[in-house]
Amino acid sequence: MAGNSADILVADIGGSKSRFAVAAHGGRPHLIGRFDNDDVPSLDEAIARYLADTGAKPRVAVLSIAALIEGRTFVLTNRPDWRVDLDAIARRFGFQRIEALNDFEAVAHSLPRLAAEDLLTLGRPMPAGPGPKLVLGPGTGLGTASLIPIEGGWRVVPGEGGHATFGPRTAEEFPVFARLIEANGPLSVETVLSGRGVVRLARALDPSTAHATPEAIVDGAMQGEPAASATMRLFVQLMGRVAGDLALIVRASGGLYVGGGLGRGIGTLFTQPSFREGFEDHPPYQPWLAKVPTQLITYRDPGLLGCVVAAEKLLI
Repeated sequence: MAGNSADILVADIGGSKSRFAVAAHGGRPHLIGRFDNDDVPSLDEAIARYLADTGAKPRVAVLSIAALIEGRTFVLTNRPDWRVDLDAIARRFGFQRIEALNDFEAVAHSLPRLAAEDLLTLGRPMPAGPGPKLVLGPGTGLGTASLIPIEGGWRVVPGEGGHATFGPRTAEEFPVFARLIEANGPLSVETVLSGRGVVRLARALDPSTAHATPEAIVDGAMQGEPAASATMRLFVQLMGRVAGDLALIVRASGGLYVGGGLGRGIGTLFTQPSFREGFEDHPPYQPWLAKVPTQLITYRDPGLLGCVVAAEKLLI
């Protein structure tokens, strides 16, 4: 990679993969580098490799991290061996300032900067209302955050909706959820609606399934393979249901956005009617939810873009 002296280092640190970039104030992230977290022993070493590869010398760092961030030291939710000490990182790399955001807090920051070509409409196109926006998405876990309108801009409110409890709604779902509980214990939303959850759901529907990875199941559904298609149809419906739950909680008249690496990988499967059916089927509020637009974020790095937006606020 070519050298760069942009002021801002941004990162999107997930449970499985990490992405880094640099950006100038007001710009979009570039010089993007990607790492498999199994290939590096710590966040510090991932940063060191990225800076060595690019020659970048940023003075400010904003990191989007899949973690519950309270204070200056914490661990990743789905990678507890990665302990993050922000002040130690700043000293090592000479950052004048370093801040961390929850990963979906960063995605929420990106929403006002996303263009039409960065989004795929789910259901019929409709204008967004003036109220809160909500983003959720499956990856290693399931992240959530809200964007609340305030005078002169927006305020991001992070959430941990992926850890809410989860269960069946219809009689047909009880046997599936019984098998999920038998295999995994008490269920949270992300036990089912995540990358690993895709495999769990496939096995709950058909214990003899040969699919071992979420990618194989998604690919099978894209190709019309019956068992994989059944898994993803239910997965998409359950995603719609949880999205509707959360949209009601925050009255997200400004729109519901699906993000996450797995969300983008599922892509057009979210355009199936089952997503909007699950989203709207919340009596007696079907008419209200029918007016809430839903979109899939197709832009590859919304977390990085959100970190740029957050960094700009820090530099004001």
